[in-house]
Amino acid sequence: MTTPGTPTARRRFSLPLALGAVAAAALVPFGAAQFGSTGDLRLVVTGGEHEGEYVLSDVTFFLCAFGLPEPGWFDVQYFADDQTAWPSSVQAGHRGPDAPEVDTPDVVIGFGDMAADGAGYVVWEAQGEGTVESRVVEEGETATLTLEATTSTGVAFSLEVVCDDVYRFEGGPG
Repeated sequence: MTTPGTPTARRRFSLPLALGAVAAAALVPFGAAQFGSTGDLRLVVTGGEHEGEYVLSDVTFFLCAFGLPEPGWFDVQYFADDQTAWPSSVQAGHRGPDAPEVDTPDVVIGFGDMAADGAGYVVWEAQGEGTVESRVVEEGETATLTLEATTSTGVAFSLEVVCDDVYRFEGGPG
């Protein structure tokens, strides 16, 4: 089993998968609007076993939306069709200045099949597990999330996600 970092830097994915299931349940009425949003993802990992640059062009996102998990938030979720892919999942959120705090990680990144021998990283600043800085730029139906994060063990991530056809669970950007 691949295990980068210490156990606190890589939580088993039961929590993130549970959070994903909650998000999926919330999306059931909006499924047609969510499944099929396309865009580009660029992830740079510095340090750790998965160090490198990963560029995914014209991929389908599970979620690119304003207003989830609460008003003032922007959330992106990507899950690869092939669970052995690197990265196999990317979940990231941006909290606007007036958005309420929520009990979810800021960034969850998976490499490989998490049910088998995959590995993952979690940054959850509110829990003292790393740091994150993010921003969202909205341009009509497109939104760009940029994020810089570091795990508690020093693995750093630079993430840029460009989402087309952004969904709004509320009136506007976070």
